[in-house]
Amino acid sequence: MAQIKISGEYTFGRQEMVAGFNFTTDGKFQFFHSYGAIDRSATGSFSVEGNVIKLKSDKVAGKDFNVVSQSKEGTGYIIIVKDENSFLLSNLFCIYFVNGVHQGVYFIFQIHSLPQLLL
Repeated sequence: MAQIKISGEYTFGRQEMVAGFNFTTDGKFQFFHSYGAIDRSATGSFSVEGNVIKLKSDKVAGKDFNVVSQSKEGTGYIIIVKDENSFLLSNLFCIYFVNGVHQGVYFIFQIHSLPQLLL
């Protein structure tokens, strides 16, 4: 099977939202997303395996939000995070893995103005 070539710019735009990728021939990417008051961007490298594009961000994992506290309760965990942008926090969710196996998606809710994640 021939390797798929994806280099170029890809953009999306709707009312209050715009996003885009730029894939280069040397295996690098740039990404941006703007939705209302939220702007996000990323850079990194990519590879193509069959019809799947795998992205590897340059961003250090775990540095998106400040973790206020973490604790274990019964069979679950509580993680409390904070950020200056309350709108961004109100749209936060976590994808949960154990030993590399996907366990589920958990949405955050607010308690005393700090978001709390129950796993």
